[in-house]
Amino acid sequence: MTCPALRAIYIGWVGNNLFCRKGINDLPPNDNSMLEIHFSLDGNREDFTTSRPQRKEPSQAMKTLLAIYSYNRPEALSNCLDSVRQLNEVCDVVVYDDRSTRPEMWDILSGCNYPVKEGPGSTGRHGGLYRNMQMAYDDAVLGGYDYLINLQDDMQIVRPLNGSALRQYIETIKSQDSVFLVDYRFTRSGYDGQFDEKLNGYVSMPEEKSYTYSDCGFFSVEKLKQFEWQFDLFENTLKPNEKSLRAIARNKRMRKVTARTPIAMHIPFPELFRNGLSLPRLSRFGRKLYRYETMDQEAIDRMDSRPPHEPPNFRNFLRFENLSRWDSWLLRVSNDAKIF
Repeated sequence: MTCPALRAIYIGWVGNNLFCRKGINDLPPNDNSMLEIHFSLDGNREDFTTSRPQRKEPSQAMKTLLAIYSYNRPEALSNCLDSVRQLNEVCDVVVYDDRSTRPEMWDILSGCNYPVKEGPGSTGRHGGLYRNMQMAYDDAVLGGYDYLINLQDDMQIVRPLNGSALRQYIETIKSQDSVFLVDYRFTRSGYDGQFDEKLNGYVSMPEEKSYTYSDCGFFSVEKLKQFEWQFDLFENTLKPNEKSLRAIARNKRMRKVTARTPIAMHIPFPELFRNGLSLPRLSRFGRKLYRYETMDQEAIDRMDSRPPHEPPNFRNFLRFENLSRWDSWLLRVSNDAKIF
């Protein structure tokens, strides 16, 4: 639902108020405020302006949109937003919500101080995730952005997202015409990518396996346009859309590089949703959200100075801030495929 006269994005009812928030493309270019309209149940309307973070001023050809995708995971989203507020220095941020139904989500969305857009929704394995990704990509094109970062709500930024980090990713993308995506995540156990000095990152081998795609990453908007890319080609499907998009990237000879200096990672044992339903997980018996410690300069230096042939495995470089002995044992004995 939208508020047509304002072209505002409907968030939902919070108490007795209907929150509508203007989207990023509805704001005048130099307007550093955000307009929220509250409609009460008795029909009265109150207009007021709240401050939003000042628009980031990236260097030339670094204009980047950071898109956060959310659905019904309020604690995880809150953790993700906290890390973005703490560590993002250069990106404009928009939250794309997939019509969340939990009331506590509306409290977080209405108070996050970032533009929020509600997606069109969809059915199937991943709900409206890929429609929301397409919406973010369209916004990046219309907004004149050079790059798009896809970040999901079960992820956490662990080191500064600044001009230095973006320049490394941009150099990788510009080093080869086929490279359209840098995967900014830490690797998992069993990762077999090989370091490519020219790309300053890791690629899967043999070469054919490097032509692939991942939902989370740092995308070149210009190259997505050149490859005539679409995120939302598949609807109402029970099979993983990411797998289908990997096949398209392979056929189009679109290359993904894993970053030498990652900035974010999925939190372990997140709540999983398939076809709109929360899946039971034994590991979430205590319903605990695991958080990473923000990397200090010593940890950053240790990771960045490692031999290039050593992939950035999350177990070697990330630490948790809230682990009990049981948690530590569970993480140690769990296969990485079961953790994330």
